[in-house]
Amino acid sequence: MAGLISIYEKKYWLGVALTTYGAFQQISVNHLQVSSYFFLIAAFVTIFYVVKWVREKDWKHLGIAGALTVVSAIIGIAGNALILKTTSEYSKFTMRGGKDVEIEGDTVKAAKQKD
Repeated sequence: MAGLISIYEKKYWLGVALTTYGAFQQISVNHLQVSSYFFLIAAFVTIFYVVKWVREKDWKHLGIAGALTVVSAIIGIAGNALILKTTSEYSKFTMRGGKDVEIEGDTVKAAKQKD
C-alpha cells in the first residue's frame, strides 16, 4: 500500500520499487483470501485518487500512475508465475477443485477427471 500511495503522490521511483516488491511478496504468500482483501482496499484507495485527479484535471499524472502501477503488478505476477502455475495445476486434484473417487453406496470407483 505504501508503494501505491508513493506513486499516487508523485514519488515514482520509490513507489515503483515498493509496489513491485509488495506485489511480489503478497502473491508469493499464495493466500488468496488475504490477497483479495488487500486488493479490495487498494482498489478503494485508487478510486479515491482517480476521483481527485479527474476533479483537478491532472490527466498526465493519471496516465503515469496507472501505467506504473500496471507495470509493477505485472512484474510481481511474473515473478511468481511458477508458484501460480503449480497451484493452478494442483487445485484440480483437491476437494474444492475436483475429486479422484466417487462413492456410491458401498462401492468406491475412480472418477473421471476433466483435464
